[in-house]
Order: sequence, then C-alpha cells, then structure tokens
Amino acid sequence: MDPAKFAALVGGFFLLSFGLAAYRQFFRVLGLAAGLALWVVTRHFLVTLPGLREHPGATSILLLIFFSGAGMLLVTKFRGVLSFLCGFGTGVILAGMGPSWLAGSPAPPMEAVSLFSNPDPLNILVGLAGGVLYLLFEPFFAVFLTASLGAFLCAWALQGRWIFPACLLLGVLVQPLVHWKLKREGKNGDRD
Repeated sequence: MDPAKFAALVGGFFLLSFGLAAYRQFFRVLGLAAGLALWVVTRHFLVTLPGLREHPGATSILLLIFFSGAGMLLVTKFRGVLSFLCGFGTGVILAGMGPSWLAGSPAPPMEAVSLFSNPDPLNILVGLAGGVLYLLFEPFFAVFLTASLGAFLCAWALQGRWIFPACLLLGVLVQPLVHWKLKREGKNGDRD
C-alpha cells in the first residue's frame, strides 16, 4: 500500500475512534500553534528593540511564553467564530464532495480546495446552515465533523463505494462510546 494512503487510513481510524477526545483539545492546540507562529515571525524584530537587545535569550523565552499564552487565550475567546467556520467548511465540503463519494467516484482530497476558490451558491447556503447548526449543537457536530474527516480519509485510502458512508456511521456510533469510556475510566482513576 502507498505510504500516503496508509497514513491516511491510520489517521482516519484514529479520528473515527478518538475524534471527540481530539476535538476537545483542538482549540487549545490551535491557539498554541498560532502563538508559536507569531513568535517565530516577530522574535527577531522584537529582540533587537532598544532595552531588549541586551538580554536576547531571556527576551526570546518571555516572548515565547507570552505569545503561546495569548494565542491560547484568544482562540478560546473566539471559539464561537471558529466553531462557525468549522461548520461552514464542513457543510461546503460535504455538499460539494459528498455526492461523488456516494456515487462511487471518489475525488482526490485536494479537490476540496477548489470548492472554496470557485464556490457554488448551493454549497455556500449549505455551509451557512452548517455553521449556524454547528454553533447550536456543537457536541453532536464535533462527533459528525471528526467522523466525516476520518471517513473521508479512509474512503480516499481504500477507494470503495460504500466505505465513506459505512465509516461515517461507524465513527458517529463509536466516538461517543469511546469518549464515555475514557471519561468513566478517568473518574475511576481519580478515586484510586
């Protein structure tokens, strides 16, 4: 098997099983990544400012801590906006690529980029509806989003007609059970 397809299959099965647990950490990791990226871009400029250039090592470490914390704080503060964008993107991708997957002619993953560069008005409406529904029912749609992504990766790797809907159903059923089991074990572990 092609290494890229094998990696997609492993990632897909991970998302089908542990997607909800991974989603709960997604916003923190996203904020941390945004803070680190901003630190990498600005650190050389900020370290050369007057008063800071005498202590470049300490300044660099303090800026790293500041940008990481600020990124995590800002992303959690604007979580509603990011949740809407997640729902919007999921709606556009499923409206644009879902029929081809169900028809048995899977499109390559990079075709999803073309859905945003040359949008169909119907896909935009489905995306807007997805964004609003995502805000209202975030826990359910978090399961659906991660299961959809996992099913998409598995369907691309395995190239079967019924792989996408079967994996999507499997992910929607398995993720809450795995999350409940992990949560229950965490509570029992705290008592020991």
